[in-house]
Amino acid sequence: MQPTQRVVHSFNFSYIRDKKRASVVMWLVANETPSTEHRLTFFTNLMQKARELDNSRLITAAMDTHSSTANGILIDDPLASEVDIIGINSYCGWYVSEAGKCSALRWESHYNKPIIMSEFGAGALQGLYGEANERWTKEFQEAVYVHNLEMIDDISALRCISSLSS
Repeated sequence: MQPTQRVVHSFNFSYIRDKKRASVVMWLVANETPSTEHRLTFFTNLMQKARELDNSRLITAAMDTHSSTANGILIDDPLASEVDIIGINSYCGWYVSEAGKCSALRWESHYNKPIIMSEFGAGALQGLYGEANERWTKEFQEAVYVHNLEMIDDISALRCISSLSS
């Protein structure tokens, strides 16, 4: 079975398994997939199939393509034009930048669609304490969360935080 066939098969399986679960409020079709023309075509077709199977639930994907702007981050992933809800994952202060700089970041989107924060956070090792700038400590993790929540609070199109990662 080809990789694209496996994805369609996996979605069909998920649909059959989960279609009657009230806790499934939307279908996620992609998580941080690199932007290519093939990817856009593939996921657009997958979303069309999803809508044929279930037109009662919205469709989302966590976007991978963002551009830096003078104020922060612009969501410019072409897949955003195809989904109902734009998903974004942000590990500001964990993978990129410093936690204290995250509060000032501004997310921008020209798609006029609701946004969910599908992932954010930082890891910590159990029992490791130290300074707020010392990776893997509880204090570092706390600083990342505090500054990310301040950043998230300023995303005007944000409608939901779906998960925390740690």
